[in-house]
Amino acid sequence: MKKRWISLALASLFVITALTACAKTNNTGSTNNTGGTTTQPAGQTDTGNASGEGKEKILRLGNISSPTGKFNPLYANDDYTAYINNLIFQSLVTVDANANLQPGLAEKWEVSEDSKTITFHLFQNIKWTDGEPFTAEDVQFTLEFMSDKNYTGLNSTYVQQIVGFDEVHNQTAEHLSGINVIDEYTIAITTKEVYASFYEKIGRGVGIIAKHVWEGVPLAEVEQRTELLQNPIGTGPFKLQEYKADQYTTLVKNPDYYEGTPKIDKIIIQVVNPDTAQAQLLNNELDMIRVESLNPDDIKIYEDAGFEVKSNLLNAYQHMVINFNDPILSNKDFRQAMAYAINREGIVASLLYGYGNVANTIYTKEFFAYPGDDAINDYAYNPEKAIEILSTKAGYEYKDGTLYKDGNPVKLTLIYPSGNKAREGAATVIQQNFKEIGIDLKLELVEFATLTSILQERKDDNFQLALLGNGFGADADVAQNVGTGGSNNHSQYSNTKVDELLVEGLTSLDNDTRAPIYKEIATILNDELPVIYLYNWERFTIVNPKVKNVNVTTYSFYEGVETWDIVE
Repeated sequence: MKKRWISLALASLFVITALTACAKTNNTGSTNNTGGTTTQPAGQTDTGNASGEGKEKILRLGNISSPTGKFNPLYANDDYTAYINNLIFQSLVTVDANANLQPGLAEKWEVSEDSKTITFHLFQNIKWTDGEPFTAEDVQFTLEFMSDKNYTGLNSTYVQQIVGFDEVHNQTAEHLSGINVIDEYTIAITTKEVYASFYEKIGRGVGIIAKHVWEGVPLAEVEQRTELLQNPIGTGPFKLQEYKADQYTTLVKNPDYYEGTPKIDKIIIQVVNPDTAQAQLLNNELDMIRVESLNPDDIKIYEDAGFEVKSNLLNAYQHMVINFNDPILSNKDFRQAMAYAINREGIVASLLYGYGNVANTIYTKEFFAYPGDDAINDYAYNPEKAIEILSTKAGYEYKDGTLYKDGNPVKLTLIYPSGNKAREGAATVIQQNFKEIGIDLKLELVEFATLTSILQERKDDNFQLALLGNGFGADADVAQNVGTGGSNNHSQYSNTKVDELLVEGLTSLDNDTRAPIYKEIATILNDELPVIYLYNWERFTIVNPKVKNVNVTTYSFYEGVETWDIVE
């Protein structure tokens, strides 16, 4: 399984424990590990079946934050829930490590001469985990579900280009006229114009849900239907067995998975303490960890202990969100001064240990839409220049180490989520850097769910600055991130020229044609700074040699998860 629907930027640590056990006999209990007492799900300590054969292979994954319990891919607004949904649900297509399209639920597809219609031929042996057959009607239902004006998820923009979206959204039509269910296993989808992000947004960005499960549920009530959300029916390699909020989620293999029965029998995703997880790994209590930053000395410790250390640069960026409704922060000169004031080079060197680079726009340097270093401002660390801009352009007065506006000291507040140690450290660096230019910056550490709730409220005064990660997947379309009203445009930035270019960038399927358009967008963002781009980073995965066949890519943590194995 190669698909992924989560934002690639927000997860800070992922831990996996691999162990073997037999048929379950225990109930929920607790056990002492390196870091203290942890709650254990039922069935952790298994004593075997009557014949003594067939030991279960149990893989324990650790999460630093609890999922929301909304196990429906159309409503997962956080990575921690998406980690679970990605094991249960699937999309029409996926991509490999090189961003090449690969089959998902669709076995093959073809494009019309005008490039507006894509016809998908679905695999014919796929079943939902309740035994019902998967068909083209499920695909149609999912896309129309997202088109309804009562849909409260964040991804309705993914399907806006389908012919008939406006009519369904406004409830003047029941079905999308741009969808043609040709037969049980063939479906054609037509867009209003050539839609360059079709495969990224509709093809792999939408997890297909079961029509027979959700068709009778009013959309306004979906997020309250806990009994359905926490007993999901999917087509993926695993199915949910038990969910305990703030404790663990247990999934068991889907024996009817069409790409082959998974070798792992059970996956337990448990909320863990990141401060003790690495020690447990070295003590062979855990077998796999994913971290956002890693000290070279620690890499040597792991490798000397026989572990494999994998790394990959993400199509993602850490950034400081700016509330454009704040009168101080809406000033471009003030935002540029903040960029000069932050020692981002020092953050990369000291907190990422050099495994990353300073970010100055939305795209990574390796991506085809990156405009080149010579085309953008690098905002190299220069507190003196920051003070000069504030004093000469932005109308501020710097006196005796304090920045004043209309005689009042400038005070700001930065909120940031717990869990990602590099990001937490960056907050402290930024606080000190702002002090150097006379700004009193208050730090507020909050839970990740609290931060996302604040940002999604889109209120004028509920925050000033926030630290977050974001990504752009395998395609250059960043309308969600910087387009007016985009679901991930937490700054509430709006630029008519950027909006026009975003539309233009979708009208060609040729990346050579699209590249200049997105490079212009990147150049504008570098100048206007809807957010302060901080850094791009490498993510590390540390694997015990007894965990086999793990292949982590830029686009998927669960690459080929059905082939993962535990060999003692």
